[in-house]
Amino acid sequence: MMTAIVLVLFALIFVLDYLPGLKSRAKRANFVYALFLAVSFCVLLLYSLDVPIPGPTRAIQAAVGKISALLGGQDYGR
Repeated sequence: MMTAIVLVLFALIFVLDYLPGLKSRAKRANFVYALFLAVSFCVLLLYSLDVPIPGPTRAIQAAVGKISALLGGQDYGR
């Protein structure tokens, strides 16, 4: 059921938001808009199909830990 809701909502977003502004926006803006729309659709569709999607927490912890270690602080990365 959730997958059907995702499909309907993204179809509405595409028809009501993307298509009307297609000619009035620059090509680069249209490309970026379509790219973000496609990525968000894929992630939400995978989520609705119960596919585990990794979060950014570990990458952020590793980056902060390395920056902290470079600055002489405690290493919080794992």
